[in-house]
Amino acid sequence: MASQYDITSMASLKKKASNAGLKKALTSAMKGTNTGEFFGDSNWNGQPGKMWTIKVSAANLKIIEKNVTETVKGKNLDTVLAEYKVRFQKSGLTTAPGKKADAKTTEMQEEASMWIIKRAINDNKKYTKWQDITKDGKYSELVELYPDVDDVWLQGLWAQNKRMYQEYASSHFSEWSRSGGFMDFITELVRTKFGVTRKDTWNPADIWMVNNITARERELKDACNGKGATIMELNEVMKKQFKTKKVVGVSLKKISGKEARWELVNVEDVMFEGPDYNFEVDKIRMTLSEKAGTNGQFGTQDTVIFLEDVGGSFKFKFQLKNSAGGKIDNQKVEGTVIGASAARAGKAPQEFLRPLYKEYRMKYENRHHQYPYTPDDFLKEFDTHYNRFKFIYPYIECGIKNTKKDFKNAFLKSWTNKHDSDAGIPTGKLMQIHFVHDIYKLTKKKREDLLTDLVFLSQKKGKRFGPFGKLY
Repeated sequence: MASQYDITSMASLKKKASNAGLKKALTSAMKGTNTGEFFGDSNWNGQPGKMWTIKVSAANLKIIEKNVTETVKGKNLDTVLAEYKVRFQKSGLTTAPGKKADAKTTEMQEEASMWIIKRAINDNKKYTKWQDITKDGKYSELVELYPDVDDVWLQGLWAQNKRMYQEYASSHFSEWSRSGGFMDFITELVRTKFGVTRKDTWNPADIWMVNNITARERELKDACNGKGATIMELNEVMKKQFKTKKVVGVSLKKISGKEARWELVNVEDVMFEGPDYNFEVDKIRMTLSEKAGTNGQFGTQDTVIFLEDVGGSFKFKFQLKNSAGGKIDNQKVEGTVIGASAARAGKAPQEFLRPLYKEYRMKYENRHHQYPYTPDDFLKEFDTHYNRFKFIYPYIECGIKNTKKDFKNAFLKSWTNKHDSDAGIPTGKLMQIHFVHDIYKLTKKKREDLLTDLVFLSQKKGKRFGPFGKLY
């Protein structure tokens, strides 16, 4: 079974160490260490003869060295505690695997992915099983890039290697860039020419594979020459570069299953632009009922809109919720391809949303200050909000009856609940009601056009966005 370093507290370590003697010895060995700076393997089988690895910070390792008298010299601090083999391994981890990584950890993980993909493509290297990566003669290079690579990550890297070998084994790239090089070039180009201050809102590629970087950069600069140049023209040149395997941007996402998937985005024009391809609402979940065991708290803070294409082969969902998470704020629109939920499509960039709403003549502007912050303000505007709710009631799953009493009680209870009130959830729910109200005020054709635009925006699809491949 693969190692999983997700035990992060002393209490959990002792629970895993079911043997009384081991618990006592472990407590003594780790006396004075800092919680949050060690990560125990939760998949250890509990047998004395099987080494139990606990990754620790450099500071914690120094403390343990003083506490433990009998150790085996070597790269790691290996010892025997109550007849159990224990390895304290120096680690730079600052977050447990599976949790959101900090910027430094993400950088190392992306460098590791680029290394394993480069091995597949440039070196024509593939592995029969994930364990074979550790037998690679260049494995030390991977460890140097990502010292905390573990079994879970090795399995993910193996999946990436296999998939990219299938896609590009006959290719060769002279430039590999995650930072500096082509990454810096393209980031600066779209910033200075088109005012794109955050590169990922235009093209979320994490790494670039480039052939003949001088020629490619010259082609892209030429595409941006003149006052009439647009980002669409740049995208068309990059699309051709991608198709001819001269510039390939790769967006790295969490692997969705045992096999990695490879999806081309903004490279072909057929996925969303055919005359028979459109989206319609399957259902809308807007929970306004009370969460069990709470005093008035809404069941969820979000509204989820489920979409499907006319043929039913492509399913997608949008989540509307507060951008800030813990306070009143505008609503973000985040999309997910159903069936690959481990990797969200992403948030629709806010700078495109309001112009889009205006284009469809929606009154909804996504400005939280236009909505009630308090119960008193809500009651003053009650009819406006209830009438919107009444209009959309046939189209939503909300968990309450379509009566003024039920609607009023749901929001007043939420405002008296500290959790909901502090997080601005009732205000956010009123914004979500307004959004759904306005899209149902549109004709069926316009509503489907708007939803299709939102799919483009959240997936970075469409002519205003750059081409890339998504590895997930």
